[in-house]
Amino acid sequence: MAMYFGTIFEKYAKGNFSANVLVVCNGGLATSSLLKSRMNLIIPEIKIQSICRLKDVDDYLNKEIDFIVSTVPLQMEDYKVIQVNPLLESGDLQKIKSEIYSIWYEKNCKYLADKVKNENESDLTKIILEKYAQFEQSIEDWREAIEIAAKPLINDQKIKKAYVNDSIRVIETLGNYMMFIPEIAFVHATPENVIENAVSILNLKSSIDFGSKNKSTVKTIVVLANKEENKNLINLTNILIKDDNIKKFKNAKSYEDLKSIV
Repeated sequence: MAMYFGTIFEKYAKGNFSANVLVVCNGGLATSSLLKSRMNLIIPEIKIQSICRLKDVDDYLNKEIDFIVSTVPLQMEDYKVIQVNPLLESGDLQKIKSEIYSIWYEKNCKYLADKVKNENESDLTKIILEKYAQFEQSIEDWREAIEIAAKPLINDQKIKKAYVNDSIRVIETLGNYMMFIPEIAFVHATPENVIENAVSILNLKSSIDFGSKNKSTVKTIVVLANKEENKNLINLTNILIKDDNIKKFKNAKSYEDLKSIV
């Protein structure tokens, strides 16, 4: 089985994934051909299903399409649309790459969740040890919050300090894809700077703006350090999605509060 976040990110970094895209371009054949060539060259993980004109979009939609790249303004109810310059500027490329990773990440998380949904869950206190839990911290900067959240793991030689920088760089580059539960950021990076599997938590006294682009509100930061295959993420998620456990988790003010979550 995959190593959850770590393996998913590694697959992304190695290009072992793809996204199916419909390209909408109202320019001539030369413009659409140039756009397709640049996308295939610069973003090899993308699979262009078709290129069509705006008036023909409905004829090209199907369940295989992950999102739409368009050179003209377009709003679709069931598909995300990324509007780009036909020449693909750097900002356009970043938006497309972030969306591809978000889709890949979501698909893998769902796959992994389905894989283990019938397995026994771990107790929350077995996933997050008391010495790795911090509560009621007043911090305004999201980067500093990550550093503080990870500090117990550094002190206990579970991760190297470089892992913190790696995690921050991932968020700066790819955005807040790791926030699949509102106000909880599952922070992670590739395993090169992980020494041993571990999880830490930082509950903030007040929510803060998180991320350098497409900012989200965060109350809790979970640092996931995966050196080798483990089920910490899935077991933690399975616990949180029960009843009102998400609310209890975010509002926990002590380790005793965490212990009460079942």
